[in-house]
Amino acid sequence: MRKTIMLSAALAVFLGLAACGEKEPSKLTYGEAALELAKGADSFKTYIGGLDNKLVKWAGTVVETRKWHEDDFVPAAGMLVDADGKPGPDLFVTISVDDLEKVKTGAKVDFTAKLLGAADEKGVSVIKLEADTIH
Repeated sequence: MRKTIMLSAALAVFLGLAACGEKEPSKLTYGEAALELAKGADSFKTYIGGLDNKLVKWAGTVVETRKWHEDDFVPAAGMLVDADGKPGPDLFVTISVDDLEKVKTGAKVDFTAKLLGAADEKGVSVIKLEADTIH
């Protein structure tokens, strides 16, 4: 009985620590996601819905930063990012207002973010993400 209690306690501690740990980003590359986006926004949404891990760690160049207010007047921010080196943005990443000070137009940026879907940016489909951390 004593062994069972000790084993149960050890298992509880292990599971508790595992639940507290951060999820590692997936191995999904921007290039792989871009190929899926090229099939269309609806197809891309279905593709993302089927992913077990929607967290990615990508990099690029900041094309533009934005700040706005949500419906309840809470400030929000985002950045358009060029991920492939070709003209124009490829990603729209929602970031915290505090992170807006860290990112500058033309600067390189590394970030970990959750894939949300696709967005239309002046007639071009871009991948929409929500930043977890800006590196």
